[in-house]
Amino acid sequence: MPDQPSRTVLKASDIAVVRGGRLILNGVNLEVLRSELVTIIGANGSGKSTLLLALTRRIDIRNGTLSYNGGGDSSLKIGWANQFPRTYPSATVLEHALGPRFVAERAHADWNAREGEVRSFLKALQFSSIANQRCDTLSDGERRVAELARAFFHGRDILFLDEPTAGLSSTASGKLAEYLRARKDDGCAIVIVTHDHAWEKAISPRRLRLFGGSLNHAG
Repeated sequence: MPDQPSRTVLKASDIAVVRGGRLILNGVNLEVLRSELVTIIGANGSGKSTLLLALTRRIDIRNGTLSYNGGGDSSLKIGWANQFPRTYPSATVLEHALGPRFVAERAHADWNAREGEVRSFLKALQFSSIANQRCDTLSDGERRVAELARAFFHGRDILFLDEPTAGLSSTASGKLAEYLRARKDDGCAIVIVTHDHAWEKAISPRRLRLFGGSLNHAG
C-alpha cells in the first residue's frame, strides 16, 4: 500500500533569523496542514515578510528547523508572491505566470492546459483582458494580479502570499478570497501576510500575530 502524504505540509520549529545584525525572528513555531489557510498579521517592521522569506528558504535561518511534507519530501510545488511584484518587463502576463521553462515548451502537449490554468485564474479575478499584455505596460494592481497568477500556477501544494490584496479593488480582493477558498478545499496549504484586516478575518479561521519576533494566536 503506498505511503499516504503527510497532513503536515510545513513545520517550523524555534526559527531565528538575523538580518543586518538585528534579531528579527526568535523562537518562531508554525505548523501548517493541507487544506489550511493561515493569515499572519503584525505591525510594520515586525518581521512578517522576513518570516515568509525564511519559510520559503529565500533567506537563511540562524537557529531552528524547517521541514516540508512531514520531513519526507522537499519536492512540494510551492508558489510565492512577493510584497513588491517583480515581473519580466518584456513578457506577457501569461508568459510571466508560466515562467521561462514552461514558455520554452510551447510545443508541449500540455501547453493548452497550462495556459488554461492561468487564464482561469485571470478570469476568476476579472482580469482576462491582460493575459496577452506586456508586463511593462501594467498598472500596479495588474502587476499584482500577474504576480499572483504566477504563484497560483506553480503553488499546487503550498502558497505563500505577501500582501496579496495591495493595489487591488474591493471587487478583485473579494474574487481572490473566493479563489483561495477553492484552492484550499482542493488540498492546498496557504500562508498569507497582510495588513488588510477586514479581508483576512473573512477568509481565515486561523489568524496569527507576529510580535516580539514570535507568533501568537490573534483574536
